[in-house]
Amino acid sequence: MARTIAQIEQEILTAKAADSNLNVLDSTSKTSIWRLWVYLCAFATWLHEKSDDLFRIEIQEIVSAKQAPTLPWYRNLAMNYLHGKSLTWNSDLQIFEQPLGIGEVAEDFMVVDYCSATLAPGKIKIKVAKEDSGSVPLSAPEEAGLTAYLNQVKAAGDTLELVNDSPDDLQIELDVYVDPLVINLSDGSLHRDASVLPAEIACQGYLQDLEFDGAFILNRFIDALQEAEGVVNPVLRSAKWRFGANPFTDIDVQVISNAGHFTFETLTINYLSA
Repeated sequence: MARTIAQIEQEILTAKAADSNLNVLDSTSKTSIWRLWVYLCAFATWLHEKSDDLFRIEIQEIVSAKQAPTLPWYRNLAMNYLHGKSLTWNSDLQIFEQPLGIGEVAEDFMVVDYCSATLAPGKIKIKVAKEDSGSVPLSAPEEAGLTAYLNQVKAAGDTLELVNDSPDDLQIELDVYVDPLVINLSDGSLHRDASVLPAEIACQGYLQDLEFDGAFILNRFIDALQEAEGVVNPVLRSAKWRFGANPFTDIDVQVISNAGHFTFETLTINYLSA
């Protein structure tokens, strides 16, 4: 980073004071000829260093913009899509951009809140969703805009598949043994606060905390339920999954959703006294 003019000027003065051959320059006036030359040299040095800083920033911007088309690169492309903004080519940086108008904020046009990019046979699969009291698909216009955008900015030769589906369905049944002094066996609520259902909250919390396009892992799901207040021993009786109109299939250990996110189609909890 460039030094200030005052810093450079002081370094010159310090070097002059240390050189006995320059003692003849003994005027202390800031308007003396030699002090003016010191200032001019300091200014010229500062201007050179400032130009170096600007050049370095410009090079870094170009390098950042020229990232290789990796999976994280594709994910960032989708996440940064601005719905309704035109796409232009920046010939200086050699990248596509979606320019904003005066006073506009990028966040106001972003529609993708969740995204993953993974390799599939012969293509790159990009799963997306947005937040609306939970993860939901993009609207039809948003999906169409994102598809057109990705097809234009993608690397030549890459085949992309955009997945924008409703959450995959889960059917879960549990026997949950609880402390009857803490939990009401009739509905699973706390005795001290009937509006709180610790086991159900823990189940929903596991889904909410699950990384987008992450695996629903039965052991970790049970572990999360085990931490709920009043829960002594949760026992999984049945776990099934499906996407779209497909039939439900059993989950043996874990499952990764087709859409990138899950929802409970049914969550049955049988409360039993521990």
